[in-house]
Amino acid sequence: MRQRLPLAAICAVLGLTMASAAGAQEGPGDSADYEGAHLLGKAAAPFVLPTVAGDATVDSDTLFDAYGATLLAFWTTHCAECRRRLEICDELNAWGQAEGFHVVAINFDEYPTSKTRLLAESAAPGVLHLYDPGGRVASVYGAGAHSFVAYLLDPAGRFRGVYAEIQPEELTGLRPRIGELLDESLDEGPDQPLPEGTVPPASAGHRPGILEELGILKERKIELTGRGRLRWMNVDTTGTGAVGANNEPLVPGTTLRHRVELTLTYAITPKLKAGALLWISNEGELVLRSGPEYLSTPWGSLILRYQAQGRAPGLGRVQMALAGGFYRVAMTPLTLMRWDANDTPIAGGQRSQGCGVCGSGGMAGIVRLESLEKIDQWLSFEGLRLDFSFLDHVDLTALYARPQTPRPDDVGACSGDNLERFLRENDATTVFYHQDLFSMRLVGHAGLPWTSDLFEVAGTAVLVDEDEKSSPCASQVRRFPFRNRVLTTDLTLPLPYDVTLTGEVAGSRWNPSLLADPRPPPAEDMALRDEATTEMRSPSDASLAGLSVGGLRSRLQIAYQRMGPQFFSAYSALSYESNLQGWRGTLRLDWGRVGIGGFYKHLKQINEIAGPTYASESEARKATASIWADADLWSGGVLTLGGVFEDRDLFHPEVRASTTGELGPRKQNVVVLSFEQQIAPRCLLRLEGDWLEGEWLEGVSDEGDPPTYATYMRDYASRVIYVLLEFEF
Repeated sequence: MRQRLPLAAICAVLGLTMASAAGAQEGPGDSADYEGAHLLGKAAAPFVLPTVAGDATVDSDTLFDAYGATLLAFWTTHCAECRRRLEICDELNAWGQAEGFHVVAINFDEYPTSKTRLLAESAAPGVLHLYDPGGRVASVYGAGAHSFVAYLLDPAGRFRGVYAEIQPEELTGLRPRIGELLDESLDEGPDQPLPEGTVPPASAGHRPGILEELGILKERKIELTGRGRLRWMNVDTTGTGAVGANNEPLVPGTTLRHRVELTLTYAITPKLKAGALLWISNEGELVLRSGPEYLSTPWGSLILRYQAQGRAPGLGRVQMALAGGFYRVAMTPLTLMRWDANDTPIAGGQRSQGCGVCGSGGMAGIVRLESLEKIDQWLSFEGLRLDFSFLDHVDLTALYARPQTPRPDDVGACSGDNLERFLRENDATTVFYHQDLFSMRLVGHAGLPWTSDLFEVAGTAVLVDEDEKSSPCASQVRRFPFRNRVLTTDLTLPLPYDVTLTGEVAGSRWNPSLLADPRPPPAEDMALRDEATTEMRSPSDASLAGLSVGGLRSRLQIAYQRMGPQFFSAYSALSYESNLQGWRGTLRLDWGRVGIGGFYKHLKQINEIAGPTYASESEARKATASIWADADLWSGGVLTLGGVFEDRDLFHPEVRASTTGELGPRKQNVVVLSFEQQIAPRCLLRLEGDWLEGEWLEGVSDEGDPPTYATYMRDYASRVIYVLLEFEF
């Protein structure tokens, strides 16, 4: 592994060198963002996209040529502040339209919804709105990694400015630059010089991609996209029970992991596409079985996509998208969501992607050391997904998924010593039966007179079942099939002065699928919570209520969460745990290139219940605090420093006195130092160091009759340093 370290150093030097070169090319007023400096003067890729309303298609060849200047604005409905930016785009469009300027807004949500059209029409009614299904064009332009990116183009379709995550006041401040471009377009003569910092087309060295050369991109026949991650990591630990920044067990040593995801689709008809996802990785099979990607094979999955739109009697405007095979989904924090960014310390201020200290939630809550996942809200399943939009205000999502396959799958592994060996060699995430997941979400949107944001109310149902007949070991493992039923309703209510109220109420029924003879779990981060049972637990509720105030420069979020004593949702977001209630708050402030933020959460037990014999660190969290600071050092370089601090003690002293295994309290402090360098719009280099120290209380008993108990405080520490290279194409 020593020989691989210079490769990481070379990548770091390469990133810094390219960033400096990009910064040198950037002309004053041409780009407010470091990522687009290398694009200035180059030709934008062509595209043909439908309008959001679905009544026409637009060809970029005629789009740019018809005006003296064009502002392309890529955005998503998941962006909380995109509404304000769209409003400014509408103001810019009205200001410059008579002089030959126009704005084209391109939404690149993965699935079409009525919310996209309603938000576009309410925030920017004067702007031409296009829809980029799945973000294909956004990926080509380099906008896919952001929620809002604006590109300023001249009549020849050349980039004259690139503005990723531009602030509203900066977007308004583009008027002088747009005016200059309009004046330039009025001057005659082919030899009109370009502004300083741009590259003339003849010497730009632009080489179109293979899809452009073959004319396939514009014809939308074959689409090949990919993304990958390469990570070199060194881990050093001391003490007992050392974990990483995501509470994952650590194995000391040096590793080099890689992951490449290739997606190839072919347009059989304009509405029907088929293809495959190819997964190339050395992360190991356990990552696929316990992470957010639930694939039947570690090699990938098949893909089938069908989209149609029109009008139907009694239903008005109708949009439909049907996905078969591999698809991604995210619903609400209490139903189907990998990670709720608002409920983790990282929401307190760190701008870069990550999780901080997540803890471990349900089946989807396990973070593994060997995993290269980039934790976000999405889960990946195989099955069928239907998205149906109708009545101009209503969206329906229904899905069936096969998230897990039975382990072991060999009858020979189910007998005698083989089964015992299998239980020893595998951890508590082992699934003995095939699982089926059914879900439905119905959402209604409505406009409000005081804001262009939309009122939203929704209902969601999630059902998870295990099929006992699917396992060859059903009669030997003495394990009951798992059942989980969750029903929720949630709403979002925008108020004046950039205030938003959110809430979600949920109820669940479940029977824990546990071994009938409790034993110490082989993995430290899992626990046997109770005796096995064949009956559904009584209904239990959970609720979330939040308030958000502020804009892009400052944001305050306050929320209250209550998870009932028996509440359980198999695929709820990380860190949500039952029998806890309390407040949390987040504050983020930005001044130019510098920003700071903080997070604090204090939870307590609803019912003081005796802890299980073997209790994991992630059973509950009492107090969590974090603070972060980051700075844009130069073109593309962001330095971040932060810390997360946990203090938990939720077990009653009488419980500790007669319990063995890990107990409360547990304290843990994490310091994170990271540096990110954007090498290109779709290439990111990240260097990070995590220093963690903590302590936990262990209960120990002797073999006497009766046994006696003692407690010991165990200290641990870990140091994780890694270099990560991310890329898309």
